[in-house]
Amino acid sequence: MSNAYWEVAVAAALPQTLTYKAPQSMAHILAPGLRVLVPLGRRLVTGYLLEKAQPPQGFSARDIQGVLDSAPLFPESLIAFFRWIADYYFYPLGQVIKEALPSGINNPEEVQCAITDEGRNNLLAGKVRTLAQRAVLKELAESGPALQKELCKKLGPAGSKNSLAALEKNGWISRDPIALPGRVRPHIETFVIPQKESSPAPARMKGRHKILALLK
Repeated sequence: MSNAYWEVAVAAALPQTLTYKAPQSMAHILAPGLRVLVPLGRRLVTGYLLEKAQPPQGFSARDIQGVLDSAPLFPESLIAFFRWIADYYFYPLGQVIKEALPSGINNPEEVQCAITDEGRNNLLAGKVRTLAQRAVLKELAESGPALQKELCKKLGPAGSKNSLAALEKNGWISRDPIALPGRVRPHIETFVIPQKESSPAPARMKGRHKILALLK
C-alpha cells in the first residue's frame, strides 16, 4: 500500500470518502485523526484523515493542501465507530466526525482576493474604465490581499461578488479559497506548589496557613 495516498472524509454532504495524494513534504507528519485542507471542486474544505489508501485507478488524485492540526483530534480506534454511525443513520462520514468534535475547532472557509500583475499593469496604465473596478484594484494594490467579505463591506457594490467575478474573468485579480483559524484556543490553568515546609507568616494570618495546609 502506498504511503502517498490517504482516505479522507470531507466535511460535506457526500455519501463516500475520497482519496487524496500527500505531497512528499508532508507525508511524514500525516496520521489518522488529523484534519487536512483538501480541494473539492473549486473550494478548499476540511477533511479528516482515516487511513492510508491504494493509488486510485482511472483518475489522478488531487493533493492535500495543508494540515490543520499538530496532533490527531481523535484516536484511530474511533474511526470504526464513526463509520458505523454513518452507515446506521445514512449520514455522511465527514459530517459525523465534524459534529462529534467541538464546534469551535472547525475552520470557517473564506475567499481571499489579490491583484495580479496584469491587473496592476492595467491600473497603472489607466486602462481600467469603471470606477468600481478601479476602486477594487486600487485597494488590493495598496493594502495587499483581502478577504472577499471585507472588500464587500469596505467598498460596497464595487466589492460585490459579481464585480469581483468580472475582475477575475479579466485576469486582473485572483480569488482563492482559504481556511481561517478556528475559535478554540489552548486552555491554560495555573498550579500552585508550596516551596517550603513551614510558613514564615505570623500566626494571626490564618488565611495563609489554611492555603498552605491545603497544598501539603
